[in-house]
Amino acid sequence: MNQSQIISFFRVRAFIGVLGIVLPIILLISGNLLSDCSKVQESLSAYYFTNARDYFVGILFITGTLLLTYKGYNKVDNILANIAGLSAIGIAVFPTTMGNGQDPCSHSSAYHMPTLHYISAGVFFISLIIFSMFIFTKTSDTVPPTPQKILRNKVYRTCGWIMIISLVLIAINKFITKDISRFFGLEEIFTFVMEWIFLAAFGISWITKGEVFLKDN
Repeated sequence: MNQSQIISFFRVRAFIGVLGIVLPIILLISGNLLSDCSKVQESLSAYYFTNARDYFVGILFITGTLLLTYKGYNKVDNILANIAGLSAIGIAVFPTTMGNGQDPCSHSSAYHMPTLHYISAGVFFISLIIFSMFIFTKTSDTVPPTPQKILRNKVYRTCGWIMIISLVLIAINKFITKDISRFFGLEEIFTFVMEWIFLAAFGISWITKGEVFLKDN
């Protein structure tokens, strides 16, 4: 692999991370600030039914395409990237449920496939956790890790744990008790906030993998 290809791979990783970080921000701007709707939606996926639909779908398709073209260090990396890429596109192709259909911010639509949406989202989130916890932290058996690589691994694992905790809290709040969201005063937007935290951790992990930070000397 020549130097230009290496730089390109670093940029792709960093750009994937940036997309994860900016997605919630873009949805808030397009779906709330630049529209007549002031209500933050209960989840990122709910923005599919608002004025932010095109941005939601577009960013997920771009992210999915980049992951599908991503080339890791071995076959396992590439397969996981393909799974993550297809599931990212699946999140956009199979919309979530519209809830009670009474939200004044939502556009009416009979098109929603929540089961496939949740499966796609679950596979996507788990794939990103595996990248941070196990793929990005791999080191050579013959070459000792640099001090920067050791620090990067700490960042990857920290981001991975943040993603895991975010998903667990979403699941507990959705299926077991709403006390968590009530404790923080986020009954209506708890999932949105947790997903934003998840994507921020995902973004930092991939940007670090792109060696924007802690680059080897």
